[in-house]
Amino acid sequence: MKSVSIPAFGMRIAAYAIIDKRNNLNRLVNRISGGSVNRDTLAKKIVSDMITLGQDVVVNSELLGKRSADIVNLSRSVTFDNTFQQVEAGVAPLIKLIMQSKGHSVFAQRVASDIMSFLGPSLLKDHALERVLAALAKQEGGENVLKLALDNVLSGFTGGKILSSPLMSALKRAILDNTEFQETSYLHTMAAWKLHQFLTPDSTLLPDPPLGLTLAETAIETGIFVATEACRQLDNLQKALNITPGTQKATDLFTECWPSDLAVAENITAKNFANIVIAAKATNQENILDTHLAALPDGVRTALQQQCNALRGFLARLPAAEIKVAQNWSGGLEFIILDQTSRHPPSADLIKYGEELKVPVHMPAEHEGTMFDESFLNAFKSGIDFNIDDSQQGYTQWIRDFGARTIYTAKSHLGYQGEFTEHQKQQLHKLSLMVDGNPMSMLAMTRYLIPDSIAHSLEDRLLNQFERQLPDLVYADNLWMKIDKPKVSFSVDKDNTVNINATLTWPISHYGRTTEVLRPVEENAGSITSTVQIRLLCNEKGVENQDIIIKDTRIDLKDKWTVEASPNLTLTAGHDSMPLELQESSA
Repeated sequence: MKSVSIPAFGMRIAAYAIIDKRNNLNRLVNRISGGSVNRDTLAKKIVSDMITLGQDVVVNSELLGKRSADIVNLSRSVTFDNTFQQVEAGVAPLIKLIMQSKGHSVFAQRVASDIMSFLGPSLLKDHALERVLAALAKQEGGENVLKLALDNVLSGFTGGKILSSPLMSALKRAILDNTEFQETSYLHTMAAWKLHQFLTPDSTLLPDPPLGLTLAETAIETGIFVATEACRQLDNLQKALNITPGTQKATDLFTECWPSDLAVAENITAKNFANIVIAAKATNQENILDTHLAALPDGVRTALQQQCNALRGFLARLPAAEIKVAQNWSGGLEFIILDQTSRHPPSADLIKYGEELKVPVHMPAEHEGTMFDESFLNAFKSGIDFNIDDSQQGYTQWIRDFGARTIYTAKSHLGYQGEFTEHQKQQLHKLSLMVDGNPMSMLAMTRYLIPDSIAHSLEDRLLNQFERQLPDLVYADNLWMKIDKPKVSFSVDKDNTVNINATLTWPISHYGRTTEVLRPVEENAGSITSTVQIRLLCNEKGVENQDIIIKDTRIDLKDKWTVEASPNLTLTAGHDSMPLELQESSA
């Protein structure tokens, strides 16, 4: 879209004003220019410039969102100064582009664009905007509201009143009185009446609506009401069945939106307002939401600004977090989750320490002909969290394992349960198969499967990567976190070596920006996790070689804000609540 040169635009208006009412001068100019310049061509060019200037306003202010430029350019191609072929080629892409800019799903975009591809060209025809304006001029008072609208637009400019008359004359000559655009469809007539309704300052002066328009609007309103009520009932059913709605990334749900989508009604519900706040955040349009809020009446504005600030304060708790939302059928938000994950690679000193790591050696102990570390067996009786992946064992080993499990099962049925459960016996047997039953290798391997030994050897080293306040405060990612004692888990598998992954997990119980104000964390909603990978190359004498690698330390932290409709009209955020002056729907 080419911008309009304001001086050139002014010169066209001046030239048009001179020859508009002077037939002889118009004929002379037309003859001199070879037909390229006359009052008809000037009028058409002036109207085109007016449309372009309007487009510039929409694009520069992003009234239609981030894709404003693409939308206005394609809209012009589909509706103004065009051919029927341009309508056929552009109407479906235009609908798809508009729906993309408003954040609708790919499925909805495809359905809408397919429908408009089929119906759009026949409904719009070529020169749709010109036909709508021509239909408006035919309505009683229609031409007057167009002139009044033009006067209002120009009233803020110096010399606006002087420009109004030639611009209106150019509009009449190029479009309103042009016989080319007098053939209109029922859609053009209805659109013209709605435009008349929008522009008129006095609704009592409106002509009667076109036949069927009221019925069509009623049908649309009824459809919207039915759909809204159906969504409310689905919300109630979901709540009655205690079904938690699924979450989506806010950036996936609110990919784009128009500034008008962030408008706030005075009677908005808390859940729908939370939806708008997150949409503004996800699309980087919080300043537009603030403008809409500032325009509300005092009481409503204060209540909503408080709610907005509280929700933004919640989002600021974990500024690097991914925002996830759970939306109900009615489009409101049920709850918001902040999900923050970070990874911290080990330092050079920590890597070196891991390479030289030696776990304590304990007395050996024998169990059913196999040697184990005695401390391992003692810990194993109490229960060790570990998983053994023996999927890589050969067919011969699988037969042996199957036979051993059969013998164990038979013994248990005969009452020979012993000191271990059936499951524990199978786990010990699987460990034995990892080292081909070699007692010395088994003894060496089980030294790395003792939770207390691993925790004692690694806990302080791993946590000392971060700033600490003993005994249980850790500072990372600009947050203080209070942690509990670590839980140790193991996973064991085998390829060319026996591979042990020892994982230390510290649950996070509280977090905050300072140690003085720490917020509680829900159970299983926060942890610091570090994994040490131990690779053992075994031989008949035990372990021929070991390779120990300390992996990145991972910090996971979640926080949740729940939007609730409660009898005392409060908005609940975690453990906090705040008054809400607006009525929340029962959904």
